[in-house]
Amino acid sequence: MERYGSNITVHGTADFKAQIVEVAATANLQLTFADSTLERKRVALVNYSTLTLQESNNDATDRGRRTGSGAGGIAHPAEMPMPDMIMDVEPSGSDLP
Repeated sequence: MERYGSNITVHGTADFKAQIVEVAATANLQLTFADSTLERKRVALVNYSTLTLQESNNDATDRGRRTGSGAGGIAHPAEMPMPDMIMDVEPSGSDLP
């Protein structure tokens, strides 16, 4: 963190980026991604982990009572599609006043 700061840019294949996001979320690293898609995925993974942990704690104290299955029916973020390419599009000069 000292070397690169807490807001990072990741370059590489979609698979590589997905791996980096998963490691950051799993290790609960205090960082954010400059790419908004990667950052949303990181937040989703952190939230999913929190929900799963809370449900696990509830199961331990629930004494067999079931109110639902899984993490509230929420799909694991790793199953969410990652775009192969993210492009920045700048407005053309003709659109400007």
